[in-house]
Amino acid sequence: MSNVNLFFSFVLVLVFLGCNTPQERARNYNNEIVLVLTEVGLVMQQLDESLLNQTEINSRFDGAKKKVDSCQKVLNEIGLYEKDTTLVFPAKRVIEVYQKLLSKQYRDLVQFHTLPSSDITFDLVDSTRVLRMEIQNESTFVQRDFENAQQSFADRYILKLVE
Repeated sequence: MSNVNLFFSFVLVLVFLGCNTPQERARNYNNEIVLVLTEVGLVMQQLDESLLNQTEINSRFDGAKKKVDSCQKVLNEIGLYEKDTTLVFPAKRVIEVYQKLLSKQYRDLVQFHTLPSSDITFDLVDSTRVLRMEIQNESTFVQRDFENAQQSFADRYILKLVE
């Protein structure tokens, strides 16, 4: 490689490195966190859909627990954005809420949906409605909290959020 080519290669690397503005870094950080939460949301949706399928329910439940735990580790690895906790702490709260829901409400739903039909009573059916409402309420609240934090982060770093 000639010295001229080496020089231009070096300049191109510097140009690309120089294009990594604080705004671009903030956008990439936001996108990383959103990808992790999207993975969690997808696995939780798949778990919800499998509740009526007794052959898949236990494996989906175990898979959901593993995915949520793995996503928590990924968020810990992502860490803070330049000492800014605005986005990562609410994202971690989303994961913590799903871990809590999996350990109680979803566990009870899985047990209910694997019962023989002869063991299902009106009280059990009613209790599953309560569990579903708890899941809906807690997940909606924590998701809104994250969305508000994401908007604050976007405002701070002049990002445009797109759904």
